[in-house]
Amino acid sequence: YFNKKTPLYSEKFSFLDEYFDLGRSHILRLGAGGFFPYHRDFDPDTFRLLYTIRGCEPQTLVWIQNKKVIPLDIKGWYYLNTKLIHSVFSFYETEFAVFNVIYNERAKKSLRQLMETK
Repeated sequence: YFNKKTPLYSEKFSFLDEYFDLGRSHILRLGAGGFFPYHRDFDPDTFRLLYTIRGCEPQTLVWIQNKKVIPLDIKGWYYLNTKLIHSVFSFYETEFAVFNVIYNERAKKSLRQLMETK
C-alpha cells in the first residue's frame, strides 16, 4: 500500500493533509544523465502534484509532456496530468517529490482553491 508517512513527510509536507488524500508518494533523485523514458501513468483515480527540491531548473531538468517542454524551477509546485505521455531528463543531480493525490471532490475543490490564490 505504501501509505506510511515518513518523518520527512511529517516535517515538510504534512500541510497537504489539510487539502488532499494521498496515495503512494515518493522523492525521486536523478543523477546527471538520469531519465524516465516516454510513458503514461494509467491510474484513473489519482493525479500528480510535483514539488521540485534540488537542481530542478530549465537548464538542468527537462520535463517533456505531450510534445511540449514544461519549464520547472526550484521550490515550485506543479499539477501535472501524467496520463498524458511524458518523459524526464536530468543533466545535473536533481531531486523532486511526486505526490499521488486521490482524485475526489475534496481534491478538486482544494486544487481549484489553491490555484486561484496563486
